[in-house]
Amino acid sequence: MVREVECPHLARYIVRPTKSLPSKDALLEVFSYDPASGKLFRRRSRQGGANLVEVATAQKSTPYRHVAFRNRNYLLHRLVGVIIHGTPPAGGIDHIDGDPLNNRPENLRLATSGQNNHNRRLSQRNKSGVKGVIWVERHKRWRGLVVHKVHQHFVGNLQSSGLPKLLSSSRDRSFTATSLGMNS
Repeated sequence: MVREVECPHLARYIVRPTKSLPSKDALLEVFSYDPASGKLFRRRSRQGGANLVEVATAQKSTPYRHVAFRNRNYLLHRLVGVIIHGTPPAGGIDHIDGDPLNNRPENLRLATSGQNNHNRRLSQRNKSGVKGVIWVERHKRWRGLVVHKVHQHFVGNLQSSGLPKLLSSSRDRSFTATSLGMNS
């Protein structure tokens, strides 16, 4: 199923469905999961008995680990999510601490794509140190933006002298446009 979603930056973009994940039983036939370390091991059977070998994962252009299973590549944390929860998650799997290599059960949670995006780290290009605050070179001002349900909402503009107040207020997440002196 492919659905179209409105996006503030593009006229339309297509959200593609994620590939189906194998069942927990199918995974446990081939893999063994250690919750203490968050590592996945492949079972290797030999005549003298079975031994476990840590899964050799490929790192593509992302920091997330990929695992080959039945001639397909899967994200490691999604397979671990199936093993932990018993069924393939309807939404996504989110790393609570933001570390894509930490696949312990206490660090993985079921999340929608919106929740997962909210938990994202700051972009390396971010100059303000605060999500949703960008520098507009043309106006020589900081601009506050909030994204809610794929719609971008303008919060206001701020002279550079008000940035320290913005940074200190954003730490407790209880700031409003008026308390920051932003004009709309």
